[in-house]
Amino acid sequence: MSDYESGLAAMILNCDFQKLQDEMASATKMACITVDYTGSPVTVHSGCTEFCSTVRKHPELGRLCEKCDSRGGLEAARNKKPYMYVCHMGVVDVAIPIIYRNLYVGAVMCGQVVLPEDERSGDIERIISEQSPVGFSSSSRMLYDKLTVMPKSDIEANVSLINYLCNYRLSSVLSEADDGGVMPDDISFRRVNKNASIIQPAINYMRENYSSPVKLHTLAELCDVSASYFSKLFKKVTGENLVTYLNRLRVEHGKRELLSTNKSVQAISKEAGFDDSGYFIKVFKAETGLTPNAFREKNSI
Repeated sequence: MSDYESGLAAMILNCDFQKLQDEMASATKMACITVDYTGSPVTVHSGCTEFCSTVRKHPELGRLCEKCDSRGGLEAARNKKPYMYVCHMGVVDVAIPIIYRNLYVGAVMCGQVVLPEDERSGDIERIISEQSPVGFSSSSRMLYDKLTVMPKSDIEANVSLINYLCNYRLSSVLSEADDGGVMPDDISFRRVNKNASIIQPAINYMRENYSSPVKLHTLAELCDVSASYFSKLFKKVTGENLVTYLNRLRVEHGKRELLSTNKSVQAISKEAGFDDSGYFIKVFKAETGLTPNAFREKNSI
């Protein structure tokens, strides 16, 4: 652990942030935990549900929880705003970035709630392709059914409150520490932000142009780096290779079109950027667990 990491943990504990986190979890009915910029916890989990606690203790499923946390934190860090997503168990979580002097220093991870049935086919992104069965043990289904059901509008309102309180309190603490010379110029800390900033033009480009052919050299040129370096940096920052990330954007487009239009799977496939509808179906099923037609049938009102 670097001086910065241990310093941040000490400052959070000394300013009684754990108490504030506990109170926020109680008031919002959302579990909360604070992590540093590496993803390491610096507080104790507040309001962790029995279901998520059980999942995280599972040797295989717990690994997927960590994968979701990592990617959620990266998205929040890259965009410097709260990022809401659906985890591998179908539970809604939110990563709220802690920003100090325009740098990502950590995040408050909150959530562990589920959407009402009529909102579960909405536009909240599923963060990884893996889907785990809720009934993985004799008691897990019962524990899942105890999770708080919360409409998206209520989640957003709670996130706004947590975001304001956390960033206001921790920014004050970090400012005092910085003025007192407690926070060193940690190289790793700044590298996380620098790497995310380098690939941001490519991320923006893909989100706007995923339906068109996307070339590696084009993305590399946008970021002013070589193609080989871009590929390595992209994987390091996002945890995914370029094809996987791009396909996920295209599948999200497909999901929206399947639920909001009567277009054929072939037409939607072409709009999303797939030349071959068979490949679209294969990728879509790997991402959602369902074929496009099955997804449409299951989620149609």
